Amino acid sequence: MKSYRVMQWLIPTTLLVAFIVVMFLLFSAKVEQKGQGIVEENIVMNSEEYALRISTELAEVESSVKYAVSMLEQYGTIHNMKKNLMDVLFESAPAYMAVVVNGEGSGINNSGTLVDLGGFPYFYHAKNGDHWFYTEEDGISGKAALVYTAATDDDTYVLAFYNVKDILKHIKTERYSSEAFYALVDDGYEILIAQGESEAYLSEDNMRTVIERNSDNKQAIKAMNIDFKNKQDGSQVVTVDGDTRSLCYAPVGIGGFYFIIGVNNDFVVAEGGSYYKEATSMLFAMIIAIGAFFFLVIIINLITKIVDKKQKSELQVKADTDMLTDLTNKAATERMIYEYIHENPRGIGVLFIIDVDNFKKINDTMGHAFGDEVLKELGHQLRGMFRALDVVGRFGGDEFLVFMKDVKDPNVIKRDADRLKDFFHNFKAGEYVKYSVGASIGAAVYSEDGKDFETLFKMADKALYVVKRHGKNNLAFYSDVKEEAESQLIDYHGREE
Repeated sequence: MKSYRVMQWLIPTTLLVAFIVVMFLLFSAKVEQKGQGIVEENIVMNSEEYALRISTELAEVESSVKYAVSMLEQYGTIHNMKKNLMDVLFESAPAYMAVVVNGEGSGINNSGTLVDLGGFPYFYHAKNGDHWFYTEEDGISGKAALVYTAATDDDTYVLAFYNVKDILKHIKTERYSSEAFYALVDDGYEILIAQGESEAYLSEDNMRTVIERNSDNKQAIKAMNIDFKNKQDGSQVVTVDGDTRSLCYAPVGIGGFYFIIGVNNDFVVAEGGSYYKEATSMLFAMIIAIGAFFFLVIIINLITKIVDKKQKSELQVKADTDMLTDLTNKAATERMIYEYIHENPRGIGVLFIIDVDNFKKINDTMGHAFGDEVLKELGHQLRGMFRALDVVGRFGGDEFLVFMKDVKDPNVIKRDADRLKDFFHNFKAGEYVKYSVGASIGAAVYSEDGKDFETLFKMADKALYVVKRHGKNNLAFYSDVKEEAESQLIDYHGREE
């Protein structure tokens, strides 16, 4: 009888222990795989951050070139106009040089120097409609550059040159920096610039050519090709000359460029192995009860997902936020408005461009620290005046943008416009010395005044200029001043502060 009782407990216990051991082994394998995956995801997120920083600067170059082209189309290509436009482009965008040339490649740069680009390959691409391209030699300063070009209707070309070496300033020292290389490539895997020591991967100008030397990389390069074609981020493990790396990549989003971080796979495996500690701690929980084991597995998976989501969210918020005012920055503001217009082709909204009057005088009279406090307070007050769903951002030094979404009642537009106007008529800044701060405001209604962001911004900008011509510190809708706005030859970026 005693023996029977022993067997009665021994058999189920043995089976339970065997089940727990098997489950633990399976769980350990999963943790190891998951750990490596998390490490790779973090590196991909890092590449996404770098790509976003690069994209923001390239987007500013694009915006400035497009503006210059629009001005040339409106007011002609006389010498002074070209020089003035390039000065604006050079100062407002992170480009080291701007050029305006005719169809033969002759023209001037932002320094007023005559140039002839007709013999350079990148100008051939410009004439064939390619907007972004890379050149090892700009032909003027000797720099390798990313070049953006756009043409007017009369065969005039505006080119802006972005120093490829400026990409390196975005790369910060990471804990895996000694084990990694960083590279910017085009959609054909041509290496435009790279940092880090890796002879195996950076020995030639084209990374795909190097990777394809090893036939075992066939599936990895196929997957990368698909990701590049679909403009998706990802990671692949490849081996070149005995050097195994996790290639983590993200699209820049502009020009077909990709940012790649290549980390030694031993580092990824070692970092992923740290997750074994979690598996070991789970063993004791599984011995207590199978139910507790599964519960802890679920908790770990949930925590992992929450951490990943939080990290991505924090990075996005940081990238979208203006550091001084805590409002959305220029790139994020434009993107949010673009997204709304794209998703709501029949929606109704209103765009306000707010330009603080005489801000230079505030800085000169009260100091830059006081000027910063004015901008901070304005940002705080503006954010509180509008709904959470509305876009409120800092668009420039002393310029703010407000886009009200889904405004069904025209009376609401008038009410908020009057409220905004009254606010600046009464706004005073300063804790001890109250300084009156006014603003000129131009407004345009979506989609009455424009069906896309560029047109809407242009119309609001015209209304803003009319306000400035009539003494500033007021608000005008484009529809109310359309005749006057369109009758003037306006250099919008040349308006006074």
